[in-house]
Amino acid sequence: VSTQSTWGQNKMISNPRTEKMMKEGKELMEKAENSLKTSWLKWSPNYLEATPALMQASTIFDNLGEYDLAIHCYERLALCNEQIEDLYGAADSYQKIGFIHLNAKKNPEVAHQFLMKSVNLYKIHGNIMKAQEMMKKMAKKCMELKHDELGASIYLSLLDDLFEEEHYGPGSDMIPEYLGYLIEHNKYAEAIAVHMKHIQYLNSVHKYEHQVSRAWLSIICIHIIMGEFYVCLLYTSPSPRDLSTSRMPSSA
Repeated sequence: VSTQSTWGQNKMISNPRTEKMMKEGKELMEKAENSLKTSWLKWSPNYLEATPALMQASTIFDNLGEYDLAIHCYERLALCNEQIEDLYGAADSYQKIGFIHLNAKKNPEVAHQFLMKSVNLYKIHGNIMKAQEMMKKMAKKCMELKHDELGASIYLSLLDDLFEEEHYGPGSDMIPEYLGYLIEHNKYAEAIAVHMKHIQYLNSVHKYEHQVSRAWLSIICIHIIMGEFYVCLLYTSPSPRDLSTSRMPSSA
């Protein structure tokens, strides 16, 4: 289907098929709004009835590039999801709003607010892996779109979340991603700080010894890149102090 650019958004060129989809989307949206209306005979909104209509309408508008209508439907859908205690569904709706703002609306700050709403709801729902996956996806997309400061802050939030024992495994693959970004942008001190934080966590749980050795070697390589050869001796020389936390282990 051909597209044309409209104020930075991709909208499908009008044709009988898209006009039919647009009409269907608006009818579904109206149906949902009628389910949510109250009157003297109907005291409370019917959130359950409105949900499927809003799911269909939001998808139609999103696919058509009618992002304002899609956001409206996703917001109403999230409200319905929360009212019927479908937290996973609400998180999914906020996620979609966030990525519309990030990709189509070019508004990273607003995108971040919605995406963090999504992350928090995934966590409340008990789906830590999905929450971490969402943060990684968000940070990566911010970096791609050159919103480096926001992307870096999301990576740091994810690092804080990762360094809890029960959360570490699923999302730990983002650590090399973030370190790669830091090294590429000559942010050597920040990269060393991440490695040190990682080492501190690994030593505290007495696991993943091979990762500890690898992190120390990476720190040494960063100092070599910086031309600080003398500093490397601090990591490789024996010390009577706490070897497990202040020096590279002998197994490295």
